[in-house]
Amino acid sequence: MSFLKYIESCFDRCLAVDFEYRMDKTKTVPKKVVCATYKDVFTGETWNFWEHDRQSFHPHFDFHNNLYITFNAVAEVGCWLKLLHGVPTNVWDCMIEHRRLYNGRKDKFNLLSVGQDYGYLDELTKEQKQEERDLIINNETYTKGQRQRILNYNKKDVDLTAKIFLKQVADLEKQLNIKPEDYEDELWNCLFHGARQGGVAKVEAAGIPVDLKLLNEFNVWWPHVKADVIDSFNAKIDLFEDGKLKYEKFEKLIRRLGFLDTWPRNFKNNKLSMNKKTIEDRYSHIPELQLFLELQKLNRMTLLSGYNIGEDGRSRTSLFMFKTKTGRCAPSTALYPFNASKWARNFIKPAYGTKLFYLDYSQQEVAIQGALSKDENMLKAYSSGDVYVWTAKQCGRIPQHITNEEAKDEQGPYVETRDIFKQLFLANNYGAGIHWLKGQLKSTMYTARYWKKKFSQIYKTYFNWIRNEIDRGFITGCMNTRYGWSRIITSKFQKDKYGNFKPIKNSLQNWPIQSTGADILGMAMLDVQEQGFKVCGLVHDAILVELPLGEERKINEVQRIMELAAHKVIGIPIRVDCKEIIGNYKQKKKNQDLFDAIFKKIEEYKNKNKASPIWLEASPNR
Repeated sequence: MSFLKYIESCFDRCLAVDFEYRMDKTKTVPKKVVCATYKDVFTGETWNFWEHDRQSFHPHFDFHNNLYITFNAVAEVGCWLKLLHGVPTNVWDCMIEHRRLYNGRKDKFNLLSVGQDYGYLDELTKEQKQEERDLIINNETYTKGQRQRILNYNKKDVDLTAKIFLKQVADLEKQLNIKPEDYEDELWNCLFHGARQGGVAKVEAAGIPVDLKLLNEFNVWWPHVKADVIDSFNAKIDLFEDGKLKYEKFEKLIRRLGFLDTWPRNFKNNKLSMNKKTIEDRYSHIPELQLFLELQKLNRMTLLSGYNIGEDGRSRTSLFMFKTKTGRCAPSTALYPFNASKWARNFIKPAYGTKLFYLDYSQQEVAIQGALSKDENMLKAYSSGDVYVWTAKQCGRIPQHITNEEAKDEQGPYVETRDIFKQLFLANNYGAGIHWLKGQLKSTMYTARYWKKKFSQIYKTYFNWIRNEIDRGFITGCMNTRYGWSRIITSKFQKDKYGNFKPIKNSLQNWPIQSTGADILGMAMLDVQEQGFKVCGLVHDAILVELPLGEERKINEVQRIMELAAHKVIGIPIRVDCKEIIGNYKQKKKNQDLFDAIFKKIEEYKNKNKASPIWLEASPNR
């Protein structure tokens, strides 16, 4: 029996499905479903449904015993939710499985390009497809001819999805070398990926409540105070002049930090790379460069209109659960409340009659490292409650009798030492070099090397494990998580968009950790939703949960569900911290300071110019 035959035997029907719909003003969730097409991929039987036939939209198909095959399941699940039909239990997303097969080898995963990968040439060009989408979006009613045209267009997408599925299953079996005894587990992996897409659709539909009054005020006054805000924070690093970044000053900063010899350079002009991704991947833990990234964002920002406020006053954007190579969730816009600068989270505010909670996994990456590598010292460090303090104690930098709370006391003598060991973990995970550690320790190169070696000795089992994982990846050409997410490795070097070739080893070092973290978050999201709780936001290792007034005690149950979700994936629970958002979302000091500085400048400007409160009528999407 082939993998395809096994899948066929598990379900009553295997149905390829596609909807056509008009989106809401945020261009995220369906506002009106226009039509749907279902096709049995094995018999070829096809069903078409139009918008006026409301009952028929929910076909006589079983949502529990059928397999629903989609291309980008978030859209289809969004339509089922709009029609109040619920979410199918078994969803296969051809887009996600194709990403899985070619993760690290290619970057385009739209329906046209995936179809071409399998040798199917779409009858419609990209431009023609856009014409069809425009017809659907820009009309409230349709003629008989237009209806037939839309249905034909939709049917072509379904036909292509069905063809891709049949080829894809065979491709999976061949490339992943799936044996009959592995069929059940492999099918579960695929359904888990599809379920995560369905969970994301629910999160998009929920939306994040925001403080419209505060957001409106910012959008009105920001153009007037932007330059002053940038100048005040630029004074700390001196990189901008007349609102423009000066390369010479950036080079001077990198030299002062001790990274000049190791900093990536652009292939064409040999200048230091100022690419956001370069800094975020390797150096975002450095305060000066954190501020540099914030200043870049502030300098580019005009309004926070990208918050995409819907008619219900909630922020929505498309969330891509598997957009990154690690499978982490990534929003479609930088101005999503949990992807924008952290200071901008202050615009999040509970809706009337609700409580809002931010739940995040505590020191998640360390827990995953310890669980996957079975490093007893790392597991001890995690169980101690503070891995950085425990490690510092093993290195003799913090006395054994000092408690975690004493070490974290911002007025105490050990808070800087704790932070150094926190950065040491980050440096290990993201490939920062000895030059950075030397600067953080304010020591000689010899001393920095000593502490780095000491760190690697304490966690020897982990370092041996990760080296073996990377070596195995180079030999087999692939790295995998327990739940089937893959990273294809074709070379020991990778080429960035500037033409630079960089060793791929650094990015692979943390891939098993982040991708497993993505599996944990996906599992937690689904388990929390299954118990009837409303998840309205996602970010890396955290979720945003909304509860009605009077049910706030149930948040303890949400914490327990999340901890158990981690246990399902890695075999140990991970502690979950919970923060209630009372009023506007408050930040840690450095981020809160930036938010407060912006609104201080706004108040100063309003008072100076005797401004009237016209912002009350302003629109956040103007």
